[in-house]
Amino acid sequence: ISSTFSDSAAGGAIYAGANCNLTIKDNGGNGPSGQAASSFISNWTYAGTSTDSGSTYTAKTSEGGAIYAGTSSTLTISNSTDGSSNNSATFSLNGIAPDTGVRTTDGGAIYLASLAQASISNALFTTNKATSAGGAIYSEGGIITSGSTVVANIAISGSSFGTNGGSDGNSAGSKGGAIYLGASGYLTVGDYAATAGTVHSIFYGNIAGGSVSTAWGGAIYGALSADMTIANAVFNGNSASSTEGSYGGAIASFGGLSSDTAVIGITG
Repeated sequence: ISSTFSDSAAGGAIYAGANCNLTIKDNGGNGPSGQAASSFISNWTYAGTSTDSGSTYTAKTSEGGAIYAGTSSTLTISNSTDGSSNNSATFSLNGIAPDTGVRTTDGGAIYLASLAQASISNALFTTNKATSAGGAIYSEGGIITSGSTVVANIAISGSSFGTNGGSDGNSAGSKGGAIYLGASGYLTVGDYAATAGTVHSIFYGNIAGGSVSTAWGGAIYGALSADMTIANAVFNGNSASSTEGSYGGAIASFGGLSSDTAVIGITG
């Protein structure tokens, strides 16, 4: 499924406007060829070509190759409770138009508008691409509170961004090969309550950059004042590459970063 519009495009498979609640749940079914029951494969968005008349530059951007969640929306991706399937959802080859290559600007698979929340468990993200930022997931960020508690814009557990072979990682043209977290956002990966040494989420072979002048965060990029809490995760073979300067092969953060070094593995 794809979406193509003249000036803007969002949500190649699903568009959820502001204040929506969207739940994607594997209820124990089995998808084709061993995939999860919910599979988002080869979706993209395209807004046309940016124009420069000399006096006016018009940028055309597209968001969320597979899913766009609007302002203050809630996205939940989870397994069935009976444990009958491995992945709650598979996101693969999103953001990539088969005829011309990458087209989605930000959030190759998922785009979260300001103050939108995503809770993602046991999902698989492979070979999703964005021309700018957030190869798999892009969040605009913003502080979300429930009473006096700050709530995560993105909460991830038991999920994989790329697989052990390292050749099917996600990629972005500039920032956050797997995940881009916007200003004042909050990202949690893993579960501190899990048994020490248990791998809870993995990031393999994700890439930020290429021919750009600077690249940031091969796996994860956190913008100004964005905070991250990471536990029980493994980072392996992620990279940031550019023509002039590269920062954070695994993580580039301009906010706060908390990690449980006893159970986090970072290599490559």
